[in-house]
Amino acid sequence: MSHRLRCFIVGLTVAAPLLLSACSDSPTEVSQPRLEPVQVEASVALGCVPAPTAASLLTMINGLLPRSPLRTSLIALVNALPPRLQDRIKTAVRQLIFPIQDLVFRAFYAGRLSGGTSSATFDKVLRFSEALHCYVGLTPPTYPTATSGADVVVAVVFPNSPPTTVVVPSEHAAVTVPTGAAPTGGVTIVVRKLPDGPPGPLFTTLDQYPFFYEFTGTTVTGPVTFNLDVLAGICPRDNLAVIDANLRLAHNVGPFFGDAEVLPRPAGAVPGLDCTDLALGSAPNTGSGLGDFAWGGWRWMNRTLAPLGGALLPQPLHAATLALATTGVGGTTKKFSPFGIVDISSNPANLGFNPVAGPFGSLAAVPGGSVTAPSVVLTSQKGDRIPNWPVTFSVASGAGTINGGTVPVTVVSGPDGLASLTSWSLGAAGINTVTATPAPVAQNPAEPASSDPYRPAGQFAPTSLTFAATAAGEIDYLTAGYRYLISNTDRVFPVGVVNFDDPGYQDTGWLTGNAAFG
Repeated sequence: MSHRLRCFIVGLTVAAPLLLSACSDSPTEVSQPRLEPVQVEASVALGCVPAPTAASLLTMINGLLPRSPLRTSLIALVNALPPRLQDRIKTAVRQLIFPIQDLVFRAFYAGRLSGGTSSATFDKVLRFSEALHCYVGLTPPTYPTATSGADVVVAVVFPNSPPTTVVVPSEHAAVTVPTGAAPTGGVTIVVRKLPDGPPGPLFTTLDQYPFFYEFTGTTVTGPVTFNLDVLAGICPRDNLAVIDANLRLAHNVGPFFGDAEVLPRPAGAVPGLDCTDLALGSAPNTGSGLGDFAWGGWRWMNRTLAPLGGALLPQPLHAATLALATTGVGGTTKKFSPFGIVDISSNPANLGFNPVAGPFGSLAAVPGGSVTAPSVVLTSQKGDRIPNWPVTFSVASGAGTINGGTVPVTVVSGPDGLASLTSWSLGAAGINTVTATPAPVAQNPAEPASSDPYRPAGQFAPTSLTFAATAAGEIDYLTAGYRYLISNTDRVFPVGVVNFDDPGYQDTGWLTGNAAFG
């Protein structure tokens, strides 16, 4: 894969005016600027350990780059940053770290750093980027602690950058940023592979399919919101027995259940994606070997992309075909988060009794006694467990207690999809019931246009489950809910019955009286 770079100019105002130019396949080395002495600032933003200093940043630069005009220029740029933290956290100063990062990342992907494009060198580049962010009081991007075997790419894009496609080494995930989409000052884009699951990372009841990738963007003010739609895409890991038109790219838009967004799907291929190796069954390239990261990086598109709005599908794509791993799934968005592929036709998800905690069909105890605590399992239609989803348990009849109280209890499902109470004590004699209801989420908007993103519904079938238990005790006159046994033999009671009030007595086979007793 070649890196076709269009020439561009970035102007910086530092202690001595400096003009940096990047062109062709590698950063252009510039003439040596005038160096200014500077005090070393010891304190930086909280949360950065160890706290970087000007001296530590310069040490990193010397370790990354051989002696060259480019190294001299980077040293000058770091020395030009204000010595005091209160000055460095100003927006105008924070913007200065993005051209610095841009030059270092370009030098890495071009193989111009000491150590080439090895994962060990990439690790050092990412630590330098983290330190730069900390030095100006910004939360660093989410980088992997080590890049060996990781499918990750990092790039810096500016508002005036030409249309830019950022591609991971495997070419299984990519994002194209049109000119003008990046906010003022630039954005550091990171695309990295997440575990395949299950469960998937998306906060939805829909079926999710790997691969999953996290896309992040860091600006001078925090997480990115692009000025224009960007086009992201991911390859499915497998050939899927799903109608291709039902597949969409989705991502999280918040931290809670239901905070997922389904994106409009563009027509045609997603720039930068190559999924053919998946269909052929070959092992994907994840950038684990020496020089592999040179296959990632970012590329300037020589053509101007068609307006993204005009490229959106007015109707489902390839509606008659099943999804093949040779074709990626793309979507347009202005925000980043974990991304994955979903089947928009796969609601409702499944609500079931926890098969391990049961049996729930023959629960009985004396009034005030305890029975097996209700527990449910949440799964998608294809059987993947659904975590992080709230389920509300409520006492429906019998006046018993759950988790020691009488008020409804909401439990969030764990990574195994289970939501469970810790206790259930029965109340009045007769039938006691507890209901379990997962929180529903309404689709928004209810009827989205094909070119608009939307929040998918969160649905379960059944919508709730009822747990029933019998409190075996005295039955009040003219009340229902008592238990009785009809025998067609001379022996009315089961052999061995000594005490019907024994909490361990199982009344399997007994019937429940619905008519008033007496």
